[in-house]
This record gives sequence, structure tokens and C-alpha cells, in this order.
Amino acid sequence: MNPLKTGNWRIVVSLFLLQAVVFAVGYFKGEVDTATLYCATILLGALYGGYALGIQSAATATTLFIYTTVSGHGLAPALFWLKYGVDVVFMLALGAVVGRLTDDQRAVTKRSLHDALTGLYNRGHLNEQLHAEIDRSQRHGHPLSVLMIDIDHFKSFNDRHGHQRGDAVLRQVAHVLRTRSRSSDVPCRYGGEEFSVILTETPLTGCQVVGDRLRTEIANSTLYSPGIAEKVTISIGAAQLTSDMKDAEALLKAADQALYQAKQQGRDRVVLAQQTPSESVAPEGKSGEGT
Repeated sequence: MNPLKTGNWRIVVSLFLLQAVVFAVGYFKGEVDTATLYCATILLGALYGGYALGIQSAATATTLFIYTTVSGHGLAPALFWLKYGVDVVFMLALGAVVGRLTDDQRAVTKRSLHDALTGLYNRGHLNEQLHAEIDRSQRHGHPLSVLMIDIDHFKSFNDRHGHQRGDAVLRQVAHVLRTRSRSSDVPCRYGGEEFSVILTETPLTGCQVVGDRLRTEIANSTLYSPGIAEKVTISIGAAQLTSDMKDAEALLKAADQALYQAKQQGRDRVVLAQQTPSESVAPEGKSGEGT
């Protein structure tokens, strides 16, 4: 993760300002050994920004450190320079090693949360996130809904064109879900050709809006895979959290039953789970619809 690319430039600027303060301390207070202070800034950069920021902060720190040392001591005994040379090497190694370890740890975490084929969150993360959102919804009385999505006739598509082309379609459907969902929504791959989207702050009427938008986007797009160009449609079942649903499994089951009805009614449609107005966690008028 490069903070400059992700828009967290304020933290990067703060880091280099901190190094400037260390430089000033070393320059005007020559008796202060600033190596430890510089190492602290390098460590912060590597832990926050990974290898890229770790190396950047280490390069800046060593440059400032060398300048301060040369201007403050001029020609000095060889043992003195050996000590400061070791400090410089340690700073560079600290930024590189800790930064690389940070990147590796983040990569492992990402693999544990994401589906390898589509890049969406996996089912394990879906369950974890849904439990957290249910707790929040019940605590604050905000609506929460889930979409269950199935690619229509996907098995026959695989039989006709092979699994590699089927995988290409899965990735393209996932791309639509990722790019057309709101930032607060959580699109996931549920398994096989099924996907799920957690819709926060969204009642059933909002599910209809979001579901129709996703369904239309995919139905009107030609999903290309190597050597073929074929239309693909999806069926969607939607359910809103109600007062009688005690856990994530109950909400997913309601959405899955609505998905079954969508397939029974001819596919390429959105079906909402049946509920009475009194069942919803919060009145629909208290929250805006999904967009």
C-alpha cells in the first residue's frame, strides 16, 4: 500500500515533518545521537506504508543523518565513521526489512479475506461482516438488507464453453458488482456462481433499486471471454433484516428463498422476500434507499 496513491498524503507529510524535526535537533544540538530517533520514524513509515514508504523514509533519514554528521564532525577518527556507517546501514535495512514484512503480512491477510478468482470478499468475510452489521442494525434501529445473486444458466455455459471461459464470466460479473455497488456495500462471492451483497442502511425498496441496477447493467453488457461474446443474466433475491431474525443465517436464508422464487418465475429478475411492515427493524422512511 502506497499512502501517496491511496490519498493518505497527510500522514506521509507528517512523517517527513517529524524527520525534519529530528534533523533540526541533531543539527543545532550536536551532542544528541539522532540515530535512534531516525530509526523510530523509519519504523513508523515501514509499518504504515510497507516497503515503498519504508525505503523512502529510510533514504530521507540517512541523507539527513549523514549531512548532520559531516557538518558537525568534519574529519574524524576511522572508528567514529565506522560507527556511523553501521547506523546508516541499519537504517536502510530497517526500512527495507520491516517494510517487506508489512507488505507480506498484508498480502496474507488479503488472501484470507478475498476470493482468489474474483477478488471479491469471500464467504468467511461475508459471515463475519454480516454478524457485525446485524449487531449495529439492531443496536441503532437502522435497516439492513442482503442480496443473493445467481448467474442464470451458468452450468450450461460451462458445459458449452469450458471452465476457463466460465471463470472469465465470473470475474466480469464480480467486476460489475464491485464497481456498481456503493462504497458502504459489501459485495462477496458466496460460492460457485452465487454472489452476495450486504446493503447497509437499505430497506427492501432500496434493494429493488440496487438489484435492478445491477441486473440491468449485466443484462445490457456483453460479457466477453476468449473466443466468444455472449449475453449473461442474473437472478436476485433480496431480504431485509426483521425483528424475528436472530442471526446472519436467517437473513441469508430469507434472501436465498427469494432467489429461488426469482429462478422459478423465469430468471433475470429481482424478487423481494415477503414480510409485513411490523417485521422490519426500522421503518423504511428513516433511511434513504440504496442508489
